Amino acid sequence: MRKVIIVDATFLKTIYKGVLIFAIAQDLNHHHYPLAFAVADGEKDVTWKWFFETLKTVIPDSSELVFISDRKTSLIKAVAEVYLSSHYGNCVYYLSQNVRTKVTYNKEEVAKKFRQIAAICSVSEFEHEYADFRRRNPKVATYLDDHTNLENGQDVFFPE
Repeated sequence: MRKVIIVDATFLKTIYKGVLIFAIAQDLNHHHYPLAFAVADGEKDVTWKWFFETLKTVIPDSSELVFISDRKTSLIKAVAEVYLSSHYGNCVYYLSQNVRTKVTYNKEEVAKKFRQIAAICSVSEFEHEYADFRRRNPKVATYLDDHTNLENGQDVFFPE
């Protein structure tokens, strides 16, 4: 398993309501597989904490471990409380969809450019391209400054 775990939840639309919470991983051949799932009454602090405490019984804490998700506050808080050594990052796809809402023209082009920059592996190349992106899209830059640690190079991304 790569040491990246994608975590999310989806609403159940039956008479029982609730959410399906899941964690998936990827192997070295880019195959995705489920690690854990649970049905819960909602995405609450206590639910996410229980989920990660249970997951920790099979996936131990490690400084090499990265959790990726959308920006659910309860989820981020639970990761920080349960997996003390691990890291948290934002999904590039989710961020790119939010980026689209911050521009009034060429929405898909701006989102695509953001995804391309997020996939750059070289720090110097990333900084150069991201500085140009910030200059061309100041509203997007403000959003990203307020919601990520990109400027400090601390956010981790997982492109879909």
